[in-house]
Amino acid sequence: MEDMICNGHSPQLEFCKMLICKLCEEGEKERVNSVFEKLLRCGYCDDEIAWKILIDGVLKQGFVEGFCELFQVMEKSGCKFSSHTRSMLSKGLQGKD
Repeated sequence: MEDMICNGHSPQLEFCKMLICKLCEEGEKERVNSVFEKLLRCGYCDDEIAWKILIDGVLKQGFVEGFCELFQVMEKSGCKFSSHTRSMLSKGLQGKD
């Protein structure tokens, strides 16, 4: 993924979703965060990343802790979400209780 970015190519979100979910499954928390932070710098809109990676990927696969951590990464990075996306993310956070 890093080579793609260095060569000016944006990785496909579907590929990133599979990679991040697999890393979550293997407990590779640091690598998950590294891949996700690089993805945030690729120019995708924040809602696209939230829906494809967090909601449709990490949360759907049952990685609630990973979902919460990645959501916090997005918030700390200053990501902006539509009201609908923010609502769905909040529901995902509430589901962790």
